[in-house]
Formats: sequence, structure tokens, C-alpha cells
Amino acid sequence: MRIGVVGNCQAAGFSACISRLRPDDEICTVSLNDLKPFADFSAQMTELAGCDLVLTQFIDSAEWGALRTAELQRSIRRLVRFPAIVFAGFHPDCVYLTDAGGSEIRGATGPYHSAIAVACFLEGISVQRALKLYNALTYGSLGYFADYDREVLRLEREFSTGGYDARAAIQASPPVFMHTLNHPRIELLFALAEQVVVRVGLQPLKATLPPDTLSNALRWAVHPEISRQIGKGPPCNFALGGQEFSLETMLSTAYSAYERTPPDHVPPSVMRARAFVRQNVLGHPAPSVRRTITVEDVRTGFRVILGREAEEAAIDAWMRQPATTEDLRQALFTSREFAAKYEALRAKG
Repeated sequence: MRIGVVGNCQAAGFSACISRLRPDDEICTVSLNDLKPFADFSAQMTELAGCDLVLTQFIDSAEWGALRTAELQRSIRRLVRFPAIVFAGFHPDCVYLTDAGGSEIRGATGPYHSAIAVACFLEGISVQRALKLYNALTYGSLGYFADYDREVLRLEREFSTGGYDARAAIQASPPVFMHTLNHPRIELLFALAEQVVVRVGLQPLKATLPPDTLSNALRWAVHPEISRQIGKGPPCNFALGGQEFSLETMLSTAYSAYERTPPDHVPPSVMRARAFVRQNVLGHPAPSVRRTITVEDVRTGFRVILGREAEEAAIDAWMRQPATTEDLRQALFTSREFAAKYEALRAKG
């Protein structure tokens, strides 16, 4: 049997797991990490067309053309989806960061960044002073301690839509089952692969784990206070290529990256961290709560959350209703446009 696998940075590890579970089958892997957006994907499509079964993560961004899930459904004889794993419960401070042009800002930790670090840099806080903010008070104030349980519930919902059991997969994995927010450990990928094989009606063999290739990429730190609060494994430091480095090193290299490329467009988590720094470190008064939105609120919301300017028609529509900033935020975060944007980030891996 010939099985195709299509996905983001997780595709190679997932394929290796399928190969262990089905050693007599031929596995064809199409990893978006190895491809350029808006390229000619005819060679990949020819390979996938020759498969008896294609397993794919949900891919909706226009840059992947014929490899998008909707396109594959029209051309592949049997297509089954499996979830892309994103889980921020161990790393609630970790965010993606882009410049004004939408390109990734990269430092020692690649495209991953600390929301606290970005906030401190933007507010002119030194590295040494920023280091002291990595503590239980800051994490609690920013809601980080509640993220693990919220993320488990979200992952369960995402798995269940495809007929998979997230909790069973987590229980079969080590206590800390993620290297970064979108790089799962091989044990979690293996547990998911077992469920996928069973779901498509095949028999998985008893097998040993394949090498964890994502372990050679970045490992984001699990801070001691987070580890103690969630009770899931020991804390760990940052690491890249097997070499550990400290929080201070991460901060220093991040600041250098921001000096070269200012982080003009920041996600909401950085905005929350920045408000915390202003109030609790710099002593600025807490901002008053606005009951209704302004034109500038709408423009800022579209720029920060959707990464583009708001149409005048959209601004007029928001101005005609008694909406709050929370109403605007919720609408943008649950929009199809934001979902497609988030899927594109997942696909980059």
C-alpha cells in the first residue's frame, strides 16, 4: 500500500511514525517546510495521485495552491485529515513576530520570541531589569498559569472533530510533550499516528519510536514557576541543536534582533505584557476601560490582528453599532481571515 502524508514541520516525524507502524507500506511525504510558497507543485501532486491513501493536515492558505485541502479533496481518491498540533500550555510566553512587511524577525530562537522580552524592549527596559520580570507575579498577572488547562481543552476539541482522542495521546507521551508551541515530541506524534492508522481501518504493528528529528531544532524553555504550577515535568532551559543556553542569552540576542528589525506589528499577548510593564515596572496608571470603540480602535485591531488596513466600509459598519473593544477583538480573532492566517503560520512549522 502507498500512503501519502502532507503537512507542516510535523510531517516528517509523523511519516516516520506511520512507517514504523506500517513497515510494509510505502510512505510518500510532502512537507511544506521543504517547499516554497506559490511554487509549481505538479511533481508533488503526481506522487500523491499515485497513493492509495493520503493523510493531510488542514491546509487552507492560497500560497500552497494544489496542496490545499480543498484542492486535494477534488483530486485524491482517498483523503483523511489529521490535526496539526499546536499547544502553548508549556510555553505561554512564546509568540511569532514579524516586521512591518510581514517577514519573520529571527534571533537565537528563530522566529519564536518572548512576549515579555518584546514588551520590555519596546518600553526601554534593560536586559538585566527584564530578567527580573520572569517570575510568578508576572506569569500570574498575564494569565500564563491558566493556559495549560485551556490548551488541553482546545486540543481535545480539535482532535475530536477528526475523531481522535487528544487526552489519550497526551497520556501516552512524556509530561512535557512539546519542544515549542508547534513542535511536538515524537511520542505525541506516534500516539496520534497510531490513532490515524486505526481510524482508516488498518492494523498498526507494535513498534519502537523513530528518532525525534524536531528535538534537534529549538527547544523553548519551560520556566520553573510554570512547571511547578502545572505539575507536568521538570523545568528546562532553552536549547538549539542540543546546546543549551540561558534566559539571559535569549534576551540579549532578542534585543539585538529588535534593534536591527524593530517589531512594529505585535500580537495581543505582547500588548498585554506591555501594559503590565507600563503599570507595574514604569508606574504608569492603568488605562481606563473604553465602553465603545473609536475609528482608531478599528484601524488598530485590523492592523494588529489581521495584519492589514481596514476597509472604510468595515469602519463604517463598526461605527454604526454600540460595540466595545472586546467585541471587536472577539470578532477579528474568530473571523475566517484570521483562521486562514493562523493556518499559514502552522504550515511554516
